[in-house]
Amino acid sequence: MGYRTEPLSSNIAQNIDRIYNNISKCYDIAEKKGATIYSPQNSNNLPATIASIPQGEPARQLGTFAQGDIVRVPFVNDTLRDHIVLRHGAPNATMYHGWGDSVFLIQRHAFSPRISRMQSVYSGSGQDLYLRNEYPAIIAPHIWEMVVEGRIPHATGNSAGTIQQGINGLLVKAFVLSHTEIGLPSTAAVFGIGADFGLFTSDASRIWRTSMDVGEIQHTRAVNTNVTLAPGIQAGGTFGPGHTLAQLMGVRPVIVLPSATLVGDNNVLIGG
Repeated sequence: MGYRTEPLSSNIAQNIDRIYNNISKCYDIAEKKGATIYSPQNSNNLPATIASIPQGEPARQLGTFAQGDIVRVPFVNDTLRDHIVLRHGAPNATMYHGWGDSVFLIQRHAFSPRISRMQSVYSGSGQDLYLRNEYPAIIAPHIWEMVVEGRIPHATGNSAGTIQQGINGLLVKAFVLSHTEIGLPSTAAVFGIGADFGLFTSDASRIWRTSMDVGEIQHTRAVNTNVTLAPGIQAGGTFGPGHTLAQLMGVRPVIVLPSATLVGDNNVLIGG
């Protein structure tokens, strides 16, 4: 549909010309969006043309996704990162505090820098500081604002007697799983922290792969009774209880969002 180009002098004619051109532009835009173009292309047929633009699927609530499903979380620079639905609600209401009707998400692919533990306990460690200070700056602000803050069980020392949980747990908005939460048993050197989230049932399922399908060594929140060691998950998904505190490992974030968070086309989180 061409735009009118002949000269017009009166205000009325100019307004008619403006309306004509605007209607023409609307038809052009509608056609690019896949609309059915009704003829003649005038104001009478414009509503039907607009109504024929294909619509995406209705938004769903995050709480309708099952454990193991994939949703896409917006990050800065318009990037999207796949996350796995880890669990609906905390695995133990006594150990965890502040997460009611919520959904836990864990990052699917490795992308974070490798960071050293720096110290034996999790609170104030390299991965804890990364998730508190650097991670919030790379996730989309409107998503980070919705992330639910809560308390996770953690050890303040190198024995099971130092575990703090419930209302006394560590206040976080993002964290890494302990070996217990990822489905691994305790040992004489590595005591249990938290409860199994139920998603990871084998070494193969625990492998944290890059986008090129290469396994990445990763931190856990576990504590070794030896203050010079930091437990982690090997690139092949097996448990490595004795990494040094200087060992560089990836940080696999877990975040928690309200069950009512809306998920739009292509399973992209869009808000509350």
